[in-house]
Amino acid sequence: MTTTLDRLRGKQGRLAQLRSIDGKRWWHHPVTFVDDVITFPDGGQLASYQATELSDLGEHRKVAVRAPRGSGKTMPAALAFWWFACTRELAAQDWKILTTAGSWPQLAKYLWPEIRKWSNRMDWERIGLPKPRIGHELLTNELKWAHGEGFARAAKDPDLIEGAHATNMLVIIDEGKSVEDAIWDSIEGYFANPGNHYVLALSVPGAPVGRFADIHHRKKGFDDWHPIHVTLDEAVREGRVTREWADARLAQWGHDSVMYQCHVLAEFGGSEDGVIPLAWIEAAVERGKDSTAELRPHRIGVDVADTGDDQTVFAYINEDGVYRLERVTEGDVVDHANKLTSRTVKGTRIVVDSIGVGAGTLAQAKKLGLDAVGFVASERTTRLDRTGEFGFINKRAAAWWNLRELLDPELGDGICLPDDAELLGDLSAPKWMEAAGGRIQVESKADIRKRLGRSTDVGDACVQGMWRDVGRVGGWGDNAGAV
Repeated sequence: MTTTLDRLRGKQGRLAQLRSIDGKRWWHHPVTFVDDVITFPDGGQLASYQATELSDLGEHRKVAVRAPRGSGKTMPAALAFWWFACTRELAAQDWKILTTAGSWPQLAKYLWPEIRKWSNRMDWERIGLPKPRIGHELLTNELKWAHGEGFARAAKDPDLIEGAHATNMLVIIDEGKSVEDAIWDSIEGYFANPGNHYVLALSVPGAPVGRFADIHHRKKGFDDWHPIHVTLDEAVREGRVTREWADARLAQWGHDSVMYQCHVLAEFGGSEDGVIPLAWIEAAVERGKDSTAELRPHRIGVDVADTGDDQTVFAYINEDGVYRLERVTEGDVVDHANKLTSRTVKGTRIVVDSIGVGAGTLAQAKKLGLDAVGFVASERTTRLDRTGEFGFINKRAAAWWNLRELLDPELGDGICLPDDAELLGDLSAPKWMEAAGGRIQVESKADIRKRLGRSTDVGDACVQGMWRDVGRVGGWGDNAGAV
């Protein structure tokens, strides 16, 4: 006689058999896993290039994807995470997933929230594993199961990266362009050990240097990597990026700008003749997302519009750097000064571009009793660069180079910038050259306008607001009272 317990055991046995079959079928096929267990929102599905990324990961094991901004890089990373964790856990095999990026906010604010989001759209009964609970198996930036774990580590210390080992290993590198070569070398070390090891690196491209660029340029020694380039046309066709957004960025940044090449076309851009590398600017933006400094303006840099197409910009600066930008589109130079009275607090210094129409704003600001000083870009300066070897052709060049040095990761000032697309485009636009007498010359606003079809008003407001026309001993704020 068959009892209820026998029938239950039989059902459980059949379920276990089905799960074993699925686990084997999914083992090398992330897209099959996604198709079987993920419920996409209405109208949503994997873009064709996202499916290719996952499929190629299962086949090639080492995949590097460069793609336009907004094209959907984080979703395939999160789905790859769950494919690997579930299949290895079902097989009761030792596994680890390391997620890393050049900055902690990229992991904590973007990748891991995406991982948690997709766990709510998975058919856990079909998978054969209990749904992980936030606060238990699925921690804030960590997953712990019986046979393995997934976790986040910022790409700062190669020793921490090297310490993660397992028979089955997946590494997800988010924004790989900002990860240093030493970290990549540590990850490569996993493949020296027996086992099943995978790497998925995704990023908007940056300068044509570093390991992420080397892989995509197919340099010698990287033949075991499979690079993928998601084009703008693909992203538009799949509905991930709008043509209107791309056209607006073309008008804003210009076709030959570093920002348009990297963030829209997903091509590597930048050169040694750019004043400030885009990677340094983006790192400052990431620091700004974690800044806890008081939002109180120590300084306000003011770039006053002098043509109908330009805009007056206020750049608000505190002890960490630039924290807010304000575009002023209405009123005349006197109105701009009047607005500043409600934007300042005791001790705020206002630095106004006082060439041309800006002189009127400066005069009115002083008349109102504000602590306002003028910035004259064409003035001479005795300032030298940090090495003491180079001078500058004028104050404009010195001020731009000053911001370059403040953003240089090797110099340690660690200033912050706001996440503003126009600012990133402005700061990465100017070129420089060495003029006679060992002096640095920065491309003029007029030449930039001619080359890109726009003026760098937002960048100029930040540059002059951060300027100190004196030598500095330590951090950028050591001479807060100097112009």
